[in-house]
Amino acid sequence: MGRTLNELVRHLKDMIEDMQSDAHNASSFSRHRYNNLKIEIPESSTARMPIFKISIGISEATYNIKTLEKISGSLGQDEKYINKWLKNSTVVMDLKEAWKSRSKVEINNSGAGGKTNLGG
Repeated sequence: MGRTLNELVRHLKDMIEDMQSDAHNASSFSRHRYNNLKIEIPESSTARMPIFKISIGISEATYNIKTLEKISGSLGQDEKYINKWLKNSTVVMDLKEAWKSRSKVEINNSGAGGKTNLGG
């Protein structure tokens, strides 16, 4: 089984922090900036195309899971880290698996009035 979205967030955050700490601007690097990094697979993605969203602070971008193409939004200077992270084939497989799992949950729950309960 692939990594959960929470594990993918930790992986991405660790990678960004490692790359930032090695950069020439390490003295101005702010770790807490990435405390609110989020990855989500919106419910609507199962109906159309497989997508995921990454949010960092007030910035957000949406990507197609199959093509890894950015569909909308911007993460500003952090996009270079996201693009590098997406070159990891394990990450891509984990995102695809998370999308498939999300699709199965929604399909299974569609008989129950279309409501999705993910344990919240």
